[in-house]
Amino acid sequence: MYNNIVKLYMGTISKGPVFLFVLTLIANFLFYLFSCDLRQLFNYNIHIKWIVGYFVLFFVVFLGNYQGNKTMKYLAFISIFYYIWIIALMKVHPYIFFLVMTILSIGFMTDLYVEHHSNNPENHHLKRYEKIHEISNYLALFITLVAFIYYYIHSDKSNINDILFNTKCEKM
Repeated sequence: MYNNIVKLYMGTISKGPVFLFVLTLIANFLFYLFSCDLRQLFNYNIHIKWIVGYFVLFFVVFLGNYQGNKTMKYLAFISIFYYIWIIALMKVHPYIFFLVMTILSIGFMTDLYVEHHSNNPENHHLKRYEKIHEISNYLALFITLVAFIYYYIHSDKSNINDILFNTKCEKM
């Protein structure tokens, strides 16, 4: 049994996501290689954090569509859309955040299933999984928008900059 698991891991499962996840965890420790001035800029300037975050997101979107025929203009637009969604998602209640992430995970897994089995013409469940993927994306976006509007209406912040970019934790 152990041999079969090792063969499965070594032969069919992509090691890219594991590598990227570990690299992401390690990257947190590399922060201290920056100069003190640069670390202070990253620590205390929320706008710089959001700009760097956008470029990281754009990079991820670009990598995800690298072999596609998408234009840079399209990828930039999609990245901006996703980034606005992420900013809104960062402002919702933590339970809503985890609900949306669970829904997106379900959509992601169904998309992987469809992609993996799309060459099998006898698989009659593909349409159902494609629909689940589509519905999960719309549902996650809808829940995020409703929760963000609720946050916006009940926020005591005075301007949009404070609402979108303020990350101070009053409860801590």
